[in-house]
Amino acid sequence: MKWIFGLVAIFACVTCGLLGLVAGVNLNPQSTVRFVPDWGSLGDWVAGVSALLTFVAACVAMNAWRIQERQRLVLQWKADLLDYTYTLPYLKERLVWPDDKEMIDTIAGKFYRCIKSYMLMVEYVEPKKEEFYKAIWSEVHQAHDSYSMKRGTRTDVKDVFVKAYLKKFI
Repeated sequence: MKWIFGLVAIFACVTCGLLGLVAGVNLNPQSTVRFVPDWGSLGDWVAGVSALLTFVAACVAMNAWRIQERQRLVLQWKADLLDYTYTLPYLKERLVWPDDKEMIDTIAGKFYRCIKSYMLMVEYVEPKKEEFYKAIWSEVHQAHDSYSMKRGTRTDVKDVFVKAYLKKFI
C-alpha cells in the first residue's frame, strides 16, 4: 500500500511541476519559452513507460500462473492415484481376463485417468523433479500391469499406489 502512495505522490509532483511551468510560460512568454520542453514527446514517454509496466505485470502474472498450474496438475495426479486406490477394495484379489472383464475395464478406466493426469503434469514439472516423478510413475505402472494382466494381487497394487500417493510430490 505504501508503494501505491509513493507512486501517487511522484505523479502529483510531476503534474504540479509541469502545471507550474505552463503557468510561467503563459505569464511571461519571452523569458521562459527556451526552457519549455517539447510537450508532444511527453505523451510518447508516458505511453512507453506504460507499455513497459504492462509487460512487467504480464511477466509476473504468467510466472504466478505457471506455479499454480504446476501445483494443480500434481494435485490432480495425486487425486487420480487416490481414486484408483479407492476402487481396489471393490475388486477381487486376483483378476482373470475372461471372467473378470468388467472389473478389469473399471480399473483400466481409472488407470487411464492416472495416465492422462501424469502426461499433463509432466509437461509442467521442474526439471530437477522430473526423474523423481518418472520413478514413481514406473512403480505405479508396473503395479497396475501386474494386477490387470499378470495375475498380481490387489494388496500389492494398493501398497504401491498408497506409497506413491504419500511420497512428497510438491
